Amino acid sequence: MSPGRTLLVLVAIALVAVAFVHHRHRRNEERQVEARVQAAVEHAPVVSPDTTRALAAGDVRIQNVDSTVELSLVGNNLYAGLSAKTLAKIRKETDTNSVNGTGFGASIEKMVKSTVQSALAKQVRYPVAEIQDVRYEGGKLAFYGKNGKRLRLLENADVHGKKVPESFPKADADRFVAAFRERKNRGQ
Repeated sequence: MSPGRTLLVLVAIALVAVAFVHHRHRRNEERQVEARVQAAVEHAPVVSPDTTRALAAGDVRIQNVDSTVELSLVGNNLYAGLSAKTLAKIRKETDTNSVNGTGFGASIEKMVKSTVQSALAKQVRYPVAEIQDVRYEGGKLAFYGKNGKRLRLLENADVHGKKVPESFPKADADRFVAAFRERKNRGQ
């Protein structure tokens, strides 16, 4: 390999390393959130949030105490995911328009940021028909399947050291439980 080519390869490797180190700290927190969300997903369908989805009569949307996670009962489905506030923060921090440069390192940075945005901008959808009951027990939301057994819905995820089902204010959790039970009683 010619010295010029060797130098180009070394520069490309250095640019990739710099891009990686530069984003390592910022991405560490994003990866932790992503891992928690992925752990919580289990086998539920993952869908893109519908920004046009409006709440109808009987629907409810609550957020945890720090407004990072949102839980919604809309129509015949329960949705869980990161809140609009959290997604906006992630979009701002991973804005590909803020990437300086046009070289290989900039391309890698743009690709990584786009991937993070796409991965985190998802919601988990659970059909109401698959959930027998929702209760507020011991300071947390508890979900029960059709067989009466407790579901581990969002229990593998935590935000700031607190399990997601424990992070909703009691008044909001009670409102969510009441809306869920009303929906089940109507047979929807």
